[in-house]
Amino acid sequence: MKIKLVAIAIAAVMLSGCVSIPQSIKGTNSAVKNETYSTMYGDFPFYKGREVRIGGRVTNVINNNKETLFEIVTLPLNDSARPEINRNYQGRVMVKANEFIDPISLRGHFVTVVGTVNSIVEGRVGNFDYNFIRLDLIGYQIWKVRDDIMPIGVMDYGFGPYWQNQWGAAYNTYMPGWGWGWYPDETSYQIQKQVIR
Repeated sequence: MKIKLVAIAIAAVMLSGCVSIPQSIKGTNSAVKNETYSTMYGDFPFYKGREVRIGGRVTNVINNNKETLFEIVTLPLNDSARPEINRNYQGRVMVKANEFIDPISLRGHFVTVVGTVNSIVEGRVGNFDYNFIRLDLIGYQIWKVRDDIMPIGVMDYGFGPYWQNQWGAAYNTYMPGWGWGWYPDETSYQIQKQVIR
């Protein structure tokens, strides 16, 4: 019974660690939640002046005197406030930071920001007029993307050590302990991108 309780406690700690939000993007109050561009744009008067969390990929960075503006093409965020990089982009926000942030550390990277909704500003995306939601930056987190090689769930049938205790193994005099059966095909893989700190 004690072992079962310890296992449950360890699993709870591991799960809570998986959904933890970094301190830099927790915001200044507990009411901060993940938002989407379409929700904020569709009800802008409600969101104006509120603190929100949003994220995606940084496409442009402009440094002015004592401020940095950066454009984010937004993505949905998961429970850990990480951009869901395999989902569709939603819209664009412009974030204003009252400090210098080196463009090389932002441009092309995935980020999550917490900021106060300030205004809708007119801009351009290529030759297209676009209305950006502007946020005043409170905090941000830059994410890295790691490629994990994952086996694909493909099975093959053949002779091997996977079935040493199964049918056929007892009758094999040339390779004792081997037998016939289904086993994972170790040559089939896919690359899965993971967002990490």
